Amino acid sequence: MSNNYPFLYIKEENMKKNNKITIYEYLAINVPNESHKAINTLGNYKRAKDGYELIGQLKHFVRSHKEDGLKVLSEIHPDKELIELSCNSCKKLQEKNNNFSNLVYESKKPKEKDNSKINQENLSFSKMAVFGGFLLIALALITKKN
Repeated sequence: MSNNYPFLYIKEENMKKNNKITIYEYLAINVPNESHKAINTLGNYKRAKDGYELIGQLKHFVRSHKEDGLKVLSEIHPDKELIELSCNSCKKLQEKNNNFSNLVYESKKPKEKDNSKINQENLSFSKMAVFGGFLLIALALITKKN
């Protein structure tokens, strides 16, 4: 590993212990020279004295340049090919979803004439339901008397 910051090996030991690492730490450990060059494409950073300063510069770079900063860092990432594979599969899925979302659905709202017809049918059904209820009550009263 071509690491200009040997004190970061201590940090690497800690990372192996808890298996957690930020992208800033990963880049500062694995590609410190490329990291410095990358952050100076959009900013003006002095050469970091140590890896921890470089990590801070990387964080500041991304906070300042947001998505553009992340794109610059992704270009120097040691696992760039793996990230691109993941991104390509996401793009394909997104394109597939976009194809379905571009479909135009026609509204199936009834026209005014159809709307009045539906209201008449509902009214007729309601009248029949009330009449049927009266018949049931009458039938119940007749059978109770017997």
